Amino acid sequence: GPQGLSTSLLSAQTKGYFDTIMALTNPEKMTPLGKEAFKYALDERIIDAHFLDEIQNSGSRPVNDLTKMIKGETALRMTEKYARGTAFLQFVHFLEKSDIPKGDLFRAAADATDIAMTNYVTHERAMIYKHFGIIGDLASPLTTFKHNYYSQLYMYGKEALKNPSAAYAKPLMAFL
Repeated sequence: GPQGLSTSLLSAQTKGYFDTIMALTNPEKMTPLGKEAFKYALDERIIDAHFLDEIQNSGSRPVNDLTKMIKGETALRMTEKYARGTAFLQFVHFLEKSDIPKGDLFRAAADATDIAMTNYVTHERAMIYKHFGIIGDLASPLTTFKHNYYSQLYMYGKEALKNPSAAYAKPLMAFL
């Protein structure tokens, strides 16, 4: 029931945070599933800050480390990597009791991470902003998160209404 769902959400969040902190400070203390999942995430570049690839590739000359630091790119990349890593590990722990084979479980957690984390690259932004030229280019980064949030809320709500069972409500509950 709902009590079990909230308990599994809390457990997944706690384990995900724990594994993220341990990955940064003492990887040997990560949960066994967390270690395996984190290795998968690193190998598959799931937790990389892909939105910065677009910024870096837009320049015609290589950017040195000092310039990256001044622009805030280093801090953004680290923050995004930590947030994506935490989200991924929480989804892994949330899905671990779902009887999904590990490879599929990691892929499902990666897909959930991509859905949950806002992607700011140009081709992922709402198309309406492309029609407004420079004004749209300036406005879209400020509204991309809101578009992503409301799209997810609609998608998860629609899925939850399809079937009243707890399985269909889990993604919506995890999102909220």
